[in-house]
Amino acid sequence: MWARATGISRFASPRVGPAGKVFAQDLDEAGLKRIADRAQLEKIAQIETIRGAPDDPGLKESSLDAILVVDVFHEFTHSDAMLAGFYRALRSGGRLAPPSPMSMEPST
Repeated sequence: MWARATGISRFASPRVGPAGKVFAQDLDEAGLKRIADRAQLEKIAQIETIRGAPDDPGLKESSLDAILVVDVFHEFTHSDAMLAGFYRALRSGGRLAPPSPMSMEPST
């Protein structure tokens, strides 16, 4: 899960249950610290932070059931490498969900 959306990490944590994990991943150490501090303050044990690199999300191979990537594809400098890293981290049958922001324009 991409960490810049701190609320998403907190939103997802109850859904993985007490034994599950939400991995908040980012390149920004300060942002990860804010997430870790908030999780500790709110006693959310399921959230762990991971610092990635511009060309590698730093996620363990075959370790995740789902990856939610929110509003960051436009910031990737190495999109192919990041996507490859996400897919390597997914277990068999895992899902990569790149939700798009809703359009502000009326549909035609």
